[in-house]
Amino acid sequence: MFVAALVVLAGLAPGGPELIGWNDQLGRWFDRFESDREPATTATLSGRAKVEDGDTLRVDDERVRLFGIDAPESDQSCERPDGSVWQCGRAATQALETMIVARRVDCEVRDVDRYGRSVAICQSGSVELNREMVAQGLAVAYHEYSRRYVGDERAAREIDRGIWATEFVMPQEWRSR
Repeated sequence: MFVAALVVLAGLAPGGPELIGWNDQLGRWFDRFESDREPATTATLSGRAKVEDGDTLRVDDERVRLFGIDAPESDQSCERPDGSVWQCGRAATQALETMIVARRVDCEVRDVDRYGRSVAICQSGSVELNREMVAQGLAVAYHEYSRRYVGDERAAREIDRGIWATEFVMPQEWRSR
């Protein structure tokens, strides 16, 4: 109850969450809490996977959207500081392909999205694919759905890794064009 009241007060404080250090302190607490939480469903998908784009796989015949992240669309480009164009969407797709090549993928399903895709946290060997895509700067944390990868995004942004070294349109905004 105390934590809930603190969260409400943080959002209402002048200057909002940033002023009282929400992202650095409470955000880390919620990251730990969320990662320990039981998934909405306990279904698991396992097997060889095929990459559709930087945040979507096909495991057997099931389409799987990586939970809590949003990668640039396959046709999306990003602009480097020197003005050159980097095909960041293609790079995200290729990076995910490299992570799963010749490996089994295990996905813990958390939800089903409006397109009928399973939304899951996926692992290939010892690598959590969702987290690694954000840590490499090839996807953003999908703040609307989870805070689980916010710290990884912050770390990638601080060192200008991947898309954070470019000018880019957030993937969600790119799709709405």
